[in-house]
Amino acid sequence: RTLVETEYGSSLRLRVQSGQVEGQYAPPEPVTGAPGAAQLIGRAQQVDGREVVAGEWKHERGPLVQGRFEVQSMDDGSMAGWWTEGDAPERHSWRWEPAPRGRGPRWAVAAVQSVWADRFGMMCAWLFLFQTSLQLASAWLEWE
Repeated sequence: RTLVETEYGSSLRLRVQSGQVEGQYAPPEPVTGAPGAAQLIGRAQQVDGREVVAGEWKHERGPLVQGRFEVQSMDDGSMAGWWTEGDAPERHSWRWEPAPRGRGPRWAVAAVQSVWADRFGMMCAWLFLFQTSLQLASAWLEWE
């Protein structure tokens, strides 16, 4: 299942199997701001008719180090809760929203938004110019 976590706005991919939850998301790296890497591990359980996921998160490449979290399912399909850093008691709000749908397959979106789409467009333009030049030469030779 894919969600969007609101702390960094990154895609959060969750796998739930036999109550065990594993996930990955991409917080920004502190120096470059490029997408980093983070993982979370926890347990899922039903509490009062809602799914509750609690566990630990760890930034492999990101602005923080590690901490705990807990979120529960909401009526709109999102999950809301909190996260803490290290052993600090301060809880920060954390919300996981459903990922937008209707954009097409992930590979197609990535292909259209990549440099390869630009290169393909330029290749088509050069091919069109070449074919048009051949057609012009052919027509010119028939006139004589």
